[in-house]
Amino acid sequence: MKKTLLTIIAVTIGAALGAQNYYAVKKANYKAPGYDITKISATSGTTTLLTKPSNDLLSTTQTIPFGFNFYGNAVTQYKISDNGYLTFDLDSTKSEAPQLLPLPTAGSINNTIYAFWSNFEFKSAPNANFIVKAMSYTTGTTPNRVHHIQWFGVSISGAAIAANADVYSFAISLHEGATGVIDLTYNAGFGSAAAAGAIGVENSDGTKAKMIGDVISNYKGGGTSDNVYQFVYGTQPTFDIALLNTTLADIYKVGTSVAIQSEVANYGNTAVTSLKFNYTVNNGPTQTSDITSLNLMANGESKVSVETTIPWVAATAGSKNDFKVWISAPNGLVDGDSTNNVINKNAVLVNNGTTVANKVLFEEATGAWCQHCPDAHTYVAEMEKTFGDDLVVAIHHNSDAMTNAESDKINAAYANGYPNGFINRTPFNVGGTVSVGLSRTVWNNATTTAKTFGAPVKVNITNVTFANGKIDFTVEAEFSDYYAGDLRIGAMIKEDLIRGVGSQQYDQIIASQYTSDPSHPLYQKKNPMVGYNHKSVVINIPSGAWGSANSVPTSVTPGQKVTANYSYTLPAITRPTIPTNADFLPTGVIDGRNKPANMWLIGFVAQYDADNANNRRILNVNERQMWNKAADVTTADLVQNTFTLVPNTADRHVEIALNYSNPSAQDALVTITNTAGQTIGTYNMNELKTGMNTLKIATQDFANGIYLVNISGANLNLTQKLVIAH
Repeated sequence: MKKTLLTIIAVTIGAALGAQNYYAVKKANYKAPGYDITKISATSGTTTLLTKPSNDLLSTTQTIPFGFNFYGNAVTQYKISDNGYLTFDLDSTKSEAPQLLPLPTAGSINNTIYAFWSNFEFKSAPNANFIVKAMSYTTGTTPNRVHHIQWFGVSISGAAIAANADVYSFAISLHEGATGVIDLTYNAGFGSAAAAGAIGVENSDGTKAKMIGDVISNYKGGGTSDNVYQFVYGTQPTFDIALLNTTLADIYKVGTSVAIQSEVANYGNTAVTSLKFNYTVNNGPTQTSDITSLNLMANGESKVSVETTIPWVAATAGSKNDFKVWISAPNGLVDGDSTNNVINKNAVLVNNGTTVANKVLFEEATGAWCQHCPDAHTYVAEMEKTFGDDLVVAIHHNSDAMTNAESDKINAAYANGYPNGFINRTPFNVGGTVSVGLSRTVWNNATTTAKTFGAPVKVNITNVTFANGKIDFTVEAEFSDYYAGDLRIGAMIKEDLIRGVGSQQYDQIIASQYTSDPSHPLYQKKNPMVGYNHKSVVINIPSGAWGSANSVPTSVTPGQKVTANYSYTLPAITRPTIPTNADFLPTGVIDGRNKPANMWLIGFVAQYDADNANNRRILNVNERQMWNKAADVTTADLVQNTFTLVPNTADRHVEIALNYSNPSAQDALVTITNTAGQTIGTYNMNELKTGMNTLKIATQDFANGIYLVNISGANLNLTQKLVIAH
């Protein structure tokens, strides 16, 4: 039977049901071991259980690949429902929409885990490439394997899909062993907290159950970070205080006074009002602060920040310090589980604070299918004008012909929808919400803030060669100060002005609000925009998304240089045919992608934290165009007194490479005119020497179109056609 969403009803599970039951806690700063939402797009290693269209359907019987107990009983197989639950009752043949019943009840589904029991269905989203399915996979090794069941893209039955709030993403993770531990994960960025449903577990005969808060719940996802609830079979401790993190950084400047802060949660069943906060440095004396007047709720439903009243002072530059930080004595009593109340922070380094000028890495999540992404691209163009060479742009495509697997990892880690931007992969506080993924309206301000941070390392790109289609280059990290931690050198290769044809592959979708706005740069463009110029597209990340592991020693000293070498072989240049009625020039058969002159090499140095993607900050970055005109366009390539334009088609700039032959140095004038004969700009090439001469001209303010470039004087009168496309 199919019913509307649940009415929110308060229900208390009676003591008559027996003491031995599951209890549930909200796990702050926690992820089920091995859980990875990006598995939804994996091409192997997963099993699809349900897909679109599915409404009120059960999956086929699935097998748990290890021993697992539910309510103390061994279970080996299960079925899942599109309505958000998993049942061990293999006799079930019909998926049930939610009942207006509290749990437990013998009249509803029994022997079941309710991830979010609601009236769902799997149906197509407006973006045909959006993934809609339920799937499973297993991670870990014996005896610590975890079996994960993921619902992704499920939506309320009969309801329209217009935004991420209309599709839901959540998972059940079963832990190997007799303890029967279950994690329920509710993913950030999807679903609406207004939806109501049952979240909990129920035994095989409907006599025992546990629901979150013992009531019918609102949906637990949709925010800026994943929420996880853990169900444990057994007796809940009175107190179980957990130390979630510590603000101790990897590096402190000499003389810094450090007041250590940490977040604390309480997984016990009794609220905590006081505790002790302790630390030692290099096994020295214990420093203890009494923390009082707390309101630390039971069952993990809140977390509080505590701070030591006895600060530590950073001393000798280059020294390494090992910290032990722990909490104890909840309400003056004994903690029921002391395994989760200690954090060790090793090798905290003291340095001189010596920094070099930093560049900012701006990464955008985009897609040819994304109707608001062209507007975001206009924001990027303005940022390039504002910040110039201090800004390195790298655009990661999703679900189109320009996607690559490593870019997908970056988008999956940070994108809160599309378009989205990441500045140095650093969290920023916007309106009280801290996130790496930012909307385009704050990109400029966040970049300005990022520019104020000094960097302990300079990044250089050297030893660039290009032969037989193969690019080889070196990224060098040159440190200006002591530094420590898991640092990594990384590299990307991007291409400017990729073009092709194909709906939602190269043809860019655009919302009508931009094409109908006379003030917008894309006014009156067609939808889709055939032949669109895709800029700064990351086509390969040879180091992997997070940089090369073990590429930098765990500690470095001032003046130390570290290098990593990378290679990439360009595929053959594509030659699509752009229709003559396209809004973007040139049309006809053109060079579409894999153009050497449009390749850029990016090098970066980043921190790496295996457990926290929000702690993978880019320390510094640099880029250079792969085609070094002065070195690579040699006199052997050009007849005397001729020139070439690279790149052509141009976007941000064009470089003139002139092979000049004259025994005495002379000056020449470069004039650029449009097709109406109007002079757009004049530039001087002074004291031409025999051999190769170059001149770089900024073109980002030129309108799209065809221009003539003329070099006159010095016994020269040479003209070539230049195409500008932004």
